Amino acid sequence: GVQMYPAEYKAYNDAISQTTTQKKAAAVETYLTTYPQSAVKASTLQMLMQTYSGFDPVKTLSTADRLLQVDPNNLVALTFETYFHRQDADKATDPAAKQSALDTAAGFAQKGLAAPKPKDMSDADFQKMKAGVSPGLYGAIAEDAAAKKDMATAVTNYTAELKAAPPEATTAPGLVLQDTYQLGLAYYQSTPPDYLNCTWFTSRAAAFAPEPYKTEFLKVATYCYKRYHGNADGYDAITTAVQASLFPPANLSSTVKPAPSPADIVAQVIASTPDLGTLAVSDKEFILQNGKPEDAAKVWDTIKGKSVQLPDVTVVAATDTSIQASVSDDAVASKTADFTFN
Repeated sequence: GVQMYPAEYKAYNDAISQTTTQKKAAAVETYLTTYPQSAVKASTLQMLMQTYSGFDPVKTLSTADRLLQVDPNNLVALTFETYFHRQDADKATDPAAKQSALDTAAGFAQKGLAAPKPKDMSDADFQKMKAGVSPGLYGAIAEDAAAKKDMATAVTNYTAELKAAPPEATTAPGLVLQDTYQLGLAYYQSTPPDYLNCTWFTSRAAAFAPEPYKTEFLKVATYCYKRYHGNADGYDAITTAVQASLFPPANLSSTVKPAPSPADIVAQVIASTPDLGTLAVSDKEFILQNGKPEDAAKVWDTIKGKSVQLPDVTVVAATDTSIQASVSDDAVASKTADFTFN
């Protein structure tokens, strides 16, 4: 136990037994000013920080700073720092200030996740505390990474946040549900985009989000689905599946077929066209640009050494030696050349 002189013990007891939060905060500040070398300084600062958190964010943060000077690994203080700096980022309108606040929040979050167990705390209590704060710490690291376009780190940490979150938080409106959507966006903004995981997590967020968020989330979800699958067929099965599971099943990519690639489309056209010479010029052009070399060669053989008549050609540019022209419908519409005649 801690030994205190009677006068200090009375001041400490009077301070912590105040019944209103404002009076308690003021009394604890007075105690700490009177006894700056208190043997219970760290635990008293933690109590003060938690008291301020009920009514004064600025003083909560400054008290967290004071506590970390005394106890640099204090998980509660590191969590408060992460939370309030992330809030500052949310309010910031200047991009540089926003990024700076996110960087600060992520820095505290990294320290929080690495914080060792205090020597006077039981392992069970520490694990319980870590379980409570970990989702928010992972979320702060993920948000910071996404803002810097580091989507791999964002995906890893948003995923860790969802795994660490209590199940009820993953279906209730709040930060975890919002970050479920952000995970979907991070998959979409990855290089190359992962449209299938984008579809899953944005659909999952939309399933439990209230309006107007539900409609906004669904726009991204259906866009990613169509980009992956080629059309909206079968999307209803996804909206049902996401309500039963936070993470996609391992066989999702085999149950949702990807849209055919341009090379697949070419192979299909060649297989189903008895006389390739009868194809329209724009179809031949598509095959030459997108087909596998052997497929392109088959079409090239129908053109090679022959005179070809091109009706309705739009000339884009001409010199003494060449003409650049729009031939296919897409090229004519966008006023870009897709053929050069020398």
